[in-house]
Amino acid sequence: MVITVPDDVDDVRLDRFLASMLDGHSRSQLQRLIKEGLVLVNERVAKANHVVRPGERVTVELPEPTEATPKAQEQTVKVIALLTTLVTAAVGIGILAKFDYGRSGRLQFVVNKQWIEVIHARYHLGVDGIALPMFALSMLITVLAIVYSWNHFPEPHNPKAFLARILILEVGMNGTVVAQDLILFFIFFEVVLLPMFFMIGVWGGPNREYASIKFFIFTMFGSAFMLLSFLALYFLSKVHTFDMVVLSHLHGAGIVHGTQLLIFGGMFLGFAI
Repeated sequence: MVITVPDDVDDVRLDRFLASMLDGHSRSQLQRLIKEGLVLVNERVAKANHVVRPGERVTVELPEPTEATPKAQEQTVKVIALLTTLVTAAVGIGILAKFDYGRSGRLQFVVNKQWIEVIHARYHLGVDGIALPMFALSMLITVLAIVYSWNHFPEPHNPKAFLARILILEVGMNGTVVAQDLILFFIFFEVVLLPMFFMIGVWGGPNREYASIKFFIFTMFGSAFMLLSFLALYFLSKVHTFDMVVLSHLHGAGIVHGTQLLIFGGMFLGFAI
């Protein structure tokens, strides 16, 4: 396909120009074609940072169309992501409907299975009156985020990667508020941080690289303080366990007051950062 740059187009990056001329092709796809040498300007291989000028002849070698067009594939990805969050939200509505609000101080919908036996970590989940609103809120926000981003994906677009990270983020958020084991909680907490790092670094603002590195450094130190505090609770408690319910019943038994303050400080720094 050969495109002649119109007279009213000047000082525009090549990928932006092509995206405006070729329907159904995102900038990320066009940038990939440019890097692969499939885009020529005046019969010469174009550079990634080329700025078009009026009268230039741009030749684009488009790949053979597949069974589904990029637009159709994008629509399928968006529908699957939305349906996934809606099904998750439906489960949340069921929990809200069946929750015994008269016993909100006790865990409900409990799942407590053996997990990592060597360190006495368990796959322990449960919902109480504190976790319930946060659990519902995370599911609602995820649905709204996907609905809003339907036709508003930030550059470099790529809805599949963007929506996949939102779904991973939802897993981490939901798991964080219902986890009743410190190791399980820590894993869910880290699952939240990973997609956030990539979303900031790829789809963030003008200083996204700087922001993502800063986010990584801060959260790395916060996670270290948090994990050290969890390990201190495990080794110093009267019962060696990561189970939050058991630890709450122990009321700090076996840990002197000064050490309790240090553990609290470590957790405070981990969550505050």
